[in-house]
Amino acid sequence: MNADGSPKIYIYGRASDASARASLTAWSAEKSGGSNTNCTGGILSDLEALAIKRFKNGLGIGFVESWIPQVNDDKGAPLHSTAFLGAFGIGPIVTYSTKVRKSHLDFSSRWIHDFDVSNRVAGDGFNFSASLKF
Repeated sequence: MNADGSPKIYIYGRASDASARASLTAWSAEKSGGSNTNCTGGILSDLEALAIKRFKNGLGIGFVESWIPQVNDDKGAPLHSTAFLGAFGIGPIVTYSTKVRKSHLDFSSRWIHDFDVSNRVAGDGFNFSASLKF
């Protein structure tokens, strides 16, 4: 579920071995508008491709690509005149994996530069994550 209570659907596929990983992730979610605006956003989808080359020292480098199309139009004034058509972005990803005692610790950092954006603000997205498997 999204923070606004709308459903989010994920589809995930992955191929990997000890030295490389490739994955394809897709999701779709409906955007809801504010009660004060009487506007409802269209359904967004995201298709993300990821490829990483892993090295024996735990470091991994690769790229991530994201394509976000809007499935249907926004509804309500003033959104109907500026329908979001979609965005495309690509950028590098760096990972690091190590063991902490008997647990597995993973770090990931990615930067995605948006281009070919229509009717939305283009920009750069940065994400850092850490996970501990125990």
